[in-house]
Amino acid sequence: MLEEAYAVCLTCDGWTNINTTSFYAITAHFIDYTTKLNSILLECSEFPQKHTAENISSWILGVTKKFKLDFKTVAVVTDKAAIKTLGLPHLSCFAHSLNLVVQRSINESIKSAVDKVKYIVQFFKQSSHAMAKLREMQANLSTKPLKLKQDVPTRWNSTYEMLDRIMKNREPVISVLALLNPKILLGDSDWKVIEESISILKFFFEVTEEVSSEQKISLSKTCILAQGLARSVRRTIENVPTRGNNLSEEVLRLGKNLLEALSNRFGDRLNVELINQAIFLDPRFKKHGFGENTSRFFEVKNKIIEKIQSSIPATTVGPVAPEVRPVSASSIWEDFDAAVNCTDQPLQPTSKS
Repeated sequence: MLEEAYAVCLTCDGWTNINTTSFYAITAHFIDYTTKLNSILLECSEFPQKHTAENISSWILGVTKKFKLDFKTVAVVTDKAAIKTLGLPHLSCFAHSLNLVVQRSINESIKSAVDKVKYIVQFFKQSSHAMAKLREMQANLSTKPLKLKQDVPTRWNSTYEMLDRIMKNREPVISVLALLNPKILLGDSDWKVIEESISILKFFFEVTEEVSSEQKISLSKTCILAQGLARSVRRTIENVPTRGNNLSEEVLRLGKNLLEALSNRFGDRLNVELINQAIFLDPRFKKHGFGENTSRFFEVKNKIIEKIQSSIPATTVGPVAPEVRPVSASSIWEDFDAAVNCTDQPLQPTSKS
């Protein structure tokens, strides 16, 4: 099946197991003649070398030659931003880049509160007595028996999940710590920082979940999602004062750091030709994916038409398929959907007597 593929995209990832053995894996993604998206693991092997751009590039090239994909590979997606020796179009992993944006912004703003929560979670994880007391207190307070979650730097969204889970366990945790270890109790200001941070980090959790699906193509959505994230964060930090509250200084800094990092990392994403083509060819977006940048839309359109005309004989054009709108429960899509609905309002027919 892979041999029959016309074009292939490769995704690569590396990790280290609990025995400190390093591995690297590469997966091929392609659409077959029935228009079905396929994913095939090509290789997963031990990788004793340093995870440098040069070593990774050499390993990837070896796999592409092994499976005769040299001239079929249209893009390689990795978590390394500087793999330039491949000689192939390279895209950095959007979800990985998003995780870096979040982690760095957290470390420069709410790290103190996060470290306190980590210490509390560790206290419960290391004490069976404390865990038993927590379950008992949850039952006494008629709250859900939710386990605490620990932050793991290499796991996406784990900081958000840790903060969200301790917030849902706030009363049971406070009650147990007051009995067993009052010295590590969180203050009111800490709880305020946690609650406000969750409202911002939730946007990034939703987007990471959306683009992490293996059964859906997500490249065309990344620009719109990055723009939606920036709007959601900006709206959150700007609208809070109008509701009679003020954000904590740390959370305000978190929001500003996130906005700056999003701009620096994803601001020029619409300049990447592969991403432009993906947006244009996605029936959910087409021209709407370019926003007000109509010149870029027509530029991409003309390039794609030229490419098609040069590769296939002239054919009769059939009916145009109706546009399909992205459907998502995430609040990130609200602005995009509203803009599309506004521009696509049907004209009201009029008659002249």
